[in-house]
Amino acid sequence: MRRLILFSGGVESTALLTIANSNDIILICDIPRKDFGGGLDWEKCRRIARHFGNESIEFKFATRIEGKQWMHQINWFIFPCHMIAESRGDISEIWWGMHHDESHKVNNYSPDRRRILEKCMTAWRVLQPKIKFTIPLEFVSKTKQWQMIPNEVKRYVNWCHTNNNCGVCRKCLEFKKYCGEIPKHEVYSPKKELRDVTYHDNRKKFLSNFLNVNKGNA
Repeated sequence: MRRLILFSGGVESTALLTIANSNDIILICDIPRKDFGGGLDWEKCRRIARHFGNESIEFKFATRIEGKQWMHQINWFIFPCHMIAESRGDISEIWWGMHHDESHKVNNYSPDRRRILEKCMTAWRVLQPKIKFTIPLEFVSKTKQWQMIPNEVKRYVNWCHTNNNCGVCRKCLEFKKYCGEIPKHEVYSPKKELRDVTYHDNRKKFLSNFLNVNKGNA
């Protein structure tokens, strides 16, 4: 039997891969929140998956939701997990990454949030009563989980909502609190932003020239 590991490229989900079996499946899935402006760095996720050698499946959401609706993202994950479980037939658990302080926050959720979470889990139990959502590292600190990750993999791990290691978002501040300063080789550089802008400008010029040429030929 195999486990399906929900993977976002962050510290907690990468730490899960260090304790996974070689036949477990990695589900690379984006969190569809508008306030997570950068989304996933898909190439970095792929590099991490290749390092551990597990089979990986990518699932991209077509739309994004408001941050205040973040609890509903669990509903979104139910669908790809259910489809994979049905098609494979040998999935025994779904692994979810979380660290010690986050697990305490779950226990302190407001009644509304707990109600949403319970509805999601009830829906999952109806769809897949034999497959459990588990949090293997629930009581392991983020500091310890960061230490579990091989040094050659750490450069690909994401800890920022924008993927630019801004140093000021909630995830960056959390990383600094538990894991220390952001590694120098991953500090945000405006050069990347400049490359992105140059790429898009060149693409616009190409499309403009292409349309003008075709307009003339019409």
